[in-house]
Amino acid sequence: MTHSLFMSSKMIKKVIFIVSFTLAAFSGFNKESFAVENSDIKTFSKTETNITVQKGSNFIIKLPSNSSTGYKWDLSKELEEKKIKFLSSEYQNPIQKNSKRPMVGVAGSELWKFIAVKKGNSVIKLKYHRPWEKDALPEEELTFKIKVM
Repeated sequence: MTHSLFMSSKMIKKVIFIVSFTLAAFSGFNKESFAVENSDIKTFSKTETNITVQKGSNFIIKLPSNSSTGYKWDLSKELEEKKIKFLSSEYQNPIQKNSKRPMVGVAGSELWKFIAVKKGNSVIKLKYHRPWEKDALPEEELTFKIKVM
């Protein structure tokens, strides 16, 4: 009987190690892919609805969000991919100042990363909604007018 307990304990340690390693690997990847503060990528807020960017440049739209409520931002209209391409999006929790750990259950931000492909005008439309509530109206909708120079 003690042999089976020893095996269970050993197996639990392996699982904890694998989970910890996986979380550390993925959290590091996300931080690098969205290193906003120390980069040349322009970041726009929800109030900056008229955006001008250079052809070939990446840009980010940063929106307030709280994933603990089930709400998230999604495109509400397909992009004109000849002009603007979606690259990625990520939810970021605010960081506790003393511990540098993410704060759980509080509002954070969603970062939406795009690239300006072709000169001209385009539109990015986003909606803040609960994806499983198919018949419900979005909590909020935003339209960004994009000018690619």
